[in-house]
Amino acid sequence: MGGSVVADAVLLARFLCEDQSLTDSQLDGLRNAELDQNADGFLTLLDVKAILKKLTIV
Repeated sequence: MGGSVVADAVLLARFLCEDQSLTDSQLDGLRNAELDQNADGFLTLLDVKAILKKLTIV
């Protein structure tokens, strides 16, 4: 994943909501990040949830 867990989750959520304002560099970041948290081959809101859950684990 990228530099910030929160930023990764927000970017993925924006992508899933088909945010048309995402830049090419943001889309490249999505392609290069390991965001498929449950390794099912799909990016979904479950992956966003799993990324954010990492924030609560200390």
